[in-house]
Amino acid sequence: MNMGDGTLKDGTYEGKSFKFPGRFIVSLNVKDGRIAGIHVTKHFAIRKYREIIQPMIERMIAEQKANVDIVTGATMSCRALKKAAARAIEQAGAGRGAQED
Repeated sequence: MNMGDGTLKDGTYEGKSFKFPGRFIVSLNVKDGRIAGIHVTKHFAIRKYREIIQPMIERMIAEQKANVDIVTGATMSCRALKKAAARAIEQAGAGRGAQED
């Protein structure tokens, strides 16, 4: 489900995921019904993955969904990020499971 159609409620939402070794807490900003920003507020994965996942976050914003391709070599961290983002999008009104694969 693509959330680029303005169906999300404006505001800031938090999503959490704790998939070892990648644990994330993200803040999702929705403006005009669209994902305007995703910021990792807490990250408990290996330091090198912090830079690796940035393109994934950019794809989530561009494609207006959490279910984007993961980064090779950071599989568990990427899965945790996707889950946290999906949970935040769900809170914004996407409906349960709309963003998960």
